[in-house]
Amino acid sequence: MKISIIRAIFLFCLALSAGADTIGSMTVSGIVPELIHMSISSSQIRLNLESSTRDPITVSSVRVWSTCHWSIAIESKNKGFLENVEDPSERIGYLFTFGALTETPESLSSVWTSSVQDPTLKVGFDLPLNVQLLASDSNLIAGVYEDSLIINIQQL
Repeated sequence: MKISIIRAIFLFCLALSAGADTIGSMTVSGIVPELIHMSISSSQIRLNLESSTRDPITVSSVRVWSTCHWSIAIESKNKGFLENVEDPSERIGYLFTFGALTETPESLSSVWTSSVQDPTLKVGFDLPLNVQLLASDSNLIAGVYEDSLIINIQQL
């Protein structure tokens, strides 16, 4: 009797599964958050320069990683000049390039802002920061000349 009941249950389940719909669908979705990250290879750079130096000098490198559109801005505290720490009236002008974001050397007399950029690859986007001195005065006072740059990245 027990075997007959077990057979009946098995046949009933088999009949149900044979008559059931075997096509189904499922939707899987996820969200990629809008993230942006910037790293700078060095936050303080010291160079020993001669005023006759005219070749661009790589002072740092910035890496941007972003899942969204972005723009970057650079602002110079001294409006594009290296100022003598002891005598701020002694100044050396400079231009900069910023990797693929600048086609020609640019001035920092005012805030420089890049055009809107696409999301980056997973490895990020490297931007070497180069400066080119504009000093023409061979009578510059020896000393430490400095400027501070603020680099701001904006998620768009």
